[in-house]
Amino acid sequence: MVPYPSRIKRIVSIPPYWLTHAVYRIQVTGTEHLPESGGALLIGNHLSYVDVVVLQAGLPRAIRYMGASWLFERPLLRSAMRWFDVVPVASSRPREALRRAATCLRNGEVVCLFPEGGISVGGELKPFKSGFSYLARIAGVPVVPFHISGLWGSMFSYYGGRLFSRLPRRLRPQVRISLGAPLKADEMEPESARSRVLALAERTARAV
Repeated sequence: MVPYPSRIKRIVSIPPYWLTHAVYRIQVTGTEHLPESGGALLIGNHLSYVDVVVLQAGLPRAIRYMGASWLFERPLLRSAMRWFDVVPVASSRPREALRRAATCLRNGEVVCLFPEGGISVGGELKPFKSGFSYLARIAGVPVVPFHISGLWGSMFSYYGGRLFSRLPRRLRPQVRISLGAPLKADEMEPESARSRVLALAERTARAV
């Protein structure tokens, strides 16, 4: 089996990766804040079930995601979770997953964690959980905030109360990914980190 992240690098040459760019117009700002090498932790909002695909298609480095362990129990998702080496997070053993993710970070990988703890059901940015701060501390890596816009209202979001409840409103909708400077030491608390992500959202809205 091709080791991670070489597996991700090979993925970009197959149709699903390019299909993402065919379906969405992805605009990325702030990539200078993502280190070119070495471990880095990405934290941001979670609007839809295609966030992970769009992030990987838009950013220049391979990303390892953390995901709820129940995703591995769904037949349609299990193979994808294993193929992409998603770190399973069990609610009964969260620090076990964080320690595994810390090893990945220390090995120089980029790991993405959604600190809201789940996908948005109303489009708003929910309060952040503190796991990201613990992870960054034990791994000793920069924490890069991001914000995604343009996916709320898609069939892969809970817009309207449920998934797959609407057809696309337009062809190739614009999706914007905005990365910010790594968090400072006094921004590592959940509310401060959430404020940084909200600031990215406001900056994106002003630029539209």
